[in-house]
Formats: sequence, structure tokens, C-alpha cells
Amino acid sequence: MGVFAGVCAALALTAPSPAAFGETLVLLFWAVIGWEILGNYTLEIESPKRSIPLAAGIAFCAICAVYLAIAAALPRIGAGGTIPSMTDLLTPLFGSFASPLLAVFGILLCVCTYLMVVGGVSRLVASMAERGELPRMLALRNKEGAPSRAIAALGCVHGAGLLLSSLSVLDVASLVGAANGLFLLNSLLAVAAAARLLRSPAVRTASAVLAACFLILFALADRTALLVSVTVLLFSLKEASRGDRVAVSG
Repeated sequence: MGVFAGVCAALALTAPSPAAFGETLVLLFWAVIGWEILGNYTLEIESPKRSIPLAAGIAFCAICAVYLAIAAALPRIGAGGTIPSMTDLLTPLFGSFASPLLAVFGILLCVCTYLMVVGGVSRLVASMAERGELPRMLALRNKEGAPSRAIAALGCVHGAGLLLSSLSVLDVASLVGAANGLFLLNSLLAVAAAARLLRSPAVRTASAVLAACFLILFALADRTALLVSVTVLLFSLKEASRGDRVAVSG
């Protein structure tokens, strides 16, 4: 009993604060962000039932390989208990080319992520505009079928965000916090819907557990993220109820 009490006391002394623990979990949550964008490209894939699972499997294996390689390299690199940087991890293999190589790959990954997200969101915006849920002007597509108006609108929004950030009007940390809240809210609603609609008891139970975990993470988000997310949710519910009333009256 005394040993158990000592272990509990040691854990209590070394345990992080709830806010720090929540921020760490939110940071880890970004590791799974991006998979949901695949759904916005399904109509443009010739054989989605084959291509999407294959692409997801390859991406999953590649990400796991990178994570495991980094985890295996961490105990072997660095001195004095310091955590090595990515450059430190690449230097034994690439030497002086480690920093330029990391810079090039970092830029390419950021560009790839930006194009993928903007492409997916613009397709969603165009689809909603075609249904009358957003201004019809955003539904315009070019001859290749790309939602050019929605892409231009998103580009203007992002450009304005960069300008305001450079003028210190907006804080990048606040923008990331708002994005955290929206991502968590989106995942929470998705798994809650799965727990409500899917038939498999195992899937429904797992979805309910995930929903509870996402709810805890969402509660630990910063105030800006909570405010933005709740505002977006309330606006969406209001628009959905108005659409239901129009459908019933029609």
C-alpha cells in the first residue's frame, strides 16, 4: 500500500497540467489531419474503390515508417539529454546536404499540403454553392472542371490573412488555435454521427469512445478556438434548420 501511494505521489508530481496535456494531445491530433480531404476528390477518381484504399494504405505505411525511423534514431543521437532536430537526424546520412535537403522537402510538403487542402475545400465550396447553400458565383468551374471561383476566393482569404498577420493584426497562434478547434469539432461530429447511424455494435461503441475523447480534447482547446468553433456550429445548425423549414413549406 505504501509503494502504491508513493507511485501515485510521484506521478502526481511529474504529471503535466491539464492545459499542457491538452495542448500536447491537440498537437498529436494534427498527425491524423488530412485523411478526410480524400472524400472531396472521390468523384474525380476513375476507380475510387481501388485507388483510395491503395493510396491510403501506401500513405499510412510511409508515415508509420517515418515515425518509427525517427523514434529509433532519437536514443542514438544527441548529447546531454537534448532532443535532436531533424537536421541532426539527417546529418549522419546526408552530411552537409542535410539542411538544404530538409529545406527543399519542407517547402514541397507545405506546398503539397496547401494544394491538397485548398483543392478539397474549394470543391466542397463549389458543391455547396451549386446547392444554393453558398453564393452561386462560387459554383463556377473552368473547362477542366476545377472550381476556379472557389479557389480564387480561398486564395484571397489566405492572402488577406497573411497580410494581416504581417501587420501584426492577426496572431498566427490564434489562427492555429481556431483551426485546432474546427478540426476537433469536425471529427467530433463525424464520429458522433457514426455512433448514431452505423449498424455495427463494435463500430458504434468505438465511435462513441472516440467522440468522448474528442469532446475532452475540444474542451481543452483555447478560448479562441472554442469561440470560433461554437459560432460556426451554431451558424450551421441555423442554416440547416432554415433549409428544413423551406423544404417542408415547399
